[in-house]
Amino acid sequence: MTESLAAGRPAAGHAVGRAAAGPAALDARRKLQLALGVIWVLDGILQYQPSMFTASFPGMLAESAHGNPAVVAGPITWSANLIGHHVVVLNAIFATIQLALGLGIAWRPTVRLALAASAAWSLAIWWLGEGFGGILAGAASPVSGAPGPVVLYAILAVLLWPADRDPDAPSVAGRFIGRRPAQAVWLVLWGSLAAFALLPASRAPGAISHMLTDSADGAPAWLAWIDTHARTGEGGLTWAAPPGSLASSRPRASPSPSTAPAA
Repeated sequence: MTESLAAGRPAAGHAVGRAAAGPAALDARRKLQLALGVIWVLDGILQYQPSMFTASFPGMLAESAHGNPAVVAGPITWSANLIGHHVVVLNAIFATIQLALGLGIAWRPTVRLALAASAAWSLAIWWLGEGFGGILAGAASPVSGAPGPVVLYAILAVLLWPADRDPDAPSVAGRFIGRRPAQAVWLVLWGSLAAFALLPASRAPGAISHMLTDSADGAPAWLAWIDTHARTGEGGLTWAAPPGSLASSRPRASPSPSTAPAA
């Protein structure tokens, strides 16, 4: 009996270890799903800010229509006008939807529904809230957020879908759509960022400085400080400032007698 008890102890210990590492253990995909859920919850909380219940919110949305083709800009302007007439009610609905998406992703029984809704909601915001990140307006730049931050939510919702069509994929992103399609998605994403960085909107003298200046307006003090100092550093690399820019409007010091040109 003693031998049988002694022999049974390791087996019991292994059983307890397996039970502890079972349902409670989170794989890499589930951790990334929860990270996406946390981001949605934070977005919902930020959507409840008092400033989002004012006319500045639909005004900000309407600005994304500038420069876009009429077929893209028309729905943006229409939705911004609609929100402007019912900003309190609609903004509260938007914030609640984003909170629900985050909580739905965190709760396993609703993770599929929440991920599908996350992809649809992200694409709607990408169009009506971000104007497709400016990629059709000729002003797309990685510094200004192109191709649009919220489109990444839709991409993640698809890549993190809880199904294994390719369980042997080397990364979590390839387990649902396959390793080759997942690699293609990231290649298109990073390739587009490189292409946007080479567009005139990013390469024009002082363009990045202006983008950083615009992003500092209305930002928290610590974030505005980062943007301001980044703009200062970028400004030192700018070859020339366009007319009317901050750099060209700064008063120039009068030449000293030793450096003044001879008459």
